[in-house]
Amino acid sequence: MRRIITILSFLTALTSVAHAQLQAGYYRVNNYGTERYIHIVDNTSSTTISRDIDDIMEILTQGVDLGAIELKEKSDDIISDPSAVMYVSQKNGSSGNQGYNIASQDISTYQILNRYFSMRQEDNQQYVPYLQISSIEITLYDRIATNKTTGEISVIPPSTIADLIALRQKGKTIEDCRCWSFTPIDSKTDSYFGIQPTIHAKNKYYSTFYAGFAFQTASPGMKVYIISDICKGAVQLTEINGIIPAATPVIIECSSKNPSDNRIDIIKSDMPTTPENIMKGVYYMNTTKNHNNCVSYDKNTMRILGTTSNGTLGFVKASDLANIPANSAYILVSEDNRSEQYSALTATAYEFYKKIITETPEIENTINTPFTVYSIDGTLVTDRCWSINDLESGTYIINGQKIHVR
Repeated sequence: MRRIITILSFLTALTSVAHAQLQAGYYRVNNYGTERYIHIVDNTSSTTISRDIDDIMEILTQGVDLGAIELKEKSDDIISDPSAVMYVSQKNGSSGNQGYNIASQDISTYQILNRYFSMRQEDNQQYVPYLQISSIEITLYDRIATNKTTGEISVIPPSTIADLIALRQKGKTIEDCRCWSFTPIDSKTDSYFGIQPTIHAKNKYYSTFYAGFAFQTASPGMKVYIISDICKGAVQLTEINGIIPAATPVIIECSSKNPSDNRIDIIKSDMPTTPENIMKGVYYMNTTKNHNNCVSYDKNTMRILGTTSNGTLGFVKASDLANIPANSAYILVSEDNRSEQYSALTATAYEFYKKIITETPEIENTINTPFTVYSIDGTLVTDRCWSINDLESGTYIINGQKIHVR
């Protein structure tokens, strides 16, 4: 049964406080005491959380499985990590329960609990999400206050001498460890989301991307593609514009190697995914705390984004890969359509290549062999063209055929 353990913490006495209004939107959430950020790295747990007072005592005495969530110090790559993106919204439950739902990746707190969080704001202006069951309040702590890169959500607050010293050095208290900062994600501020490219091919930067939120590009020079068809040795790149639906595996052509130049606007949208897309997406690659929520890489049936033997963009067989990386995408290849590599081609180049291998199967590997190109008047343009994508717009004669390049 799926569980995210963002609901678990120490039991505190119920106090009379005002409810804060947290606006609906996308946030990064970090602990006010330890300054570590929440990352949702899984959607499973072996712990069953029930809804009456007896089960609260069971949580306290038997412990919980915390492998679904990680608390990590802020790092440069947090701006490119979908696991640190939380969508917060105000809701009204069917049983009269009003409050907040927190969603990330492909799971939400309401899906787990069938109830919503309440939220209050402390004197330090930070937020305390909590569940109230009968007269008991369940809140959330980062248990480890010492100077470590990772924290731990627990039913017990920081309690060791080392924890107290670490908090005091930061000017914080134990109670600060149940307070959380919600920072809105905005492409126009320092709290932006930027794509980190993983592939450099023909002077351009690319990355596959798969996230639980919709988005559109915000920086100039970015393009988004799906893979709409595949044949032996090649796949077809199809550009898509506007809002990219949530849960759509895509290839993003970036403006540069720096995420700050590759910003996106994260958008709340219920648009359906593109049906002709043949890429497969992966949310998680988690093997921590006895969890195993990952997609194992199969060199016989999977290809990942990379550079082909001629240096162009394509999908290739990985040499040393155990699991598909989180929030990335891959393609599946069948036995009758299997190649070591698949060059990524625009529609014109793909249709030309597909026609060649259909009519002349014995030259199916010419996609990775240079060919000769003539202008429409018969003038030699080049005798070593690797891809139609490298040609300027115009009409050419290639292998005796008239080809229009856009």
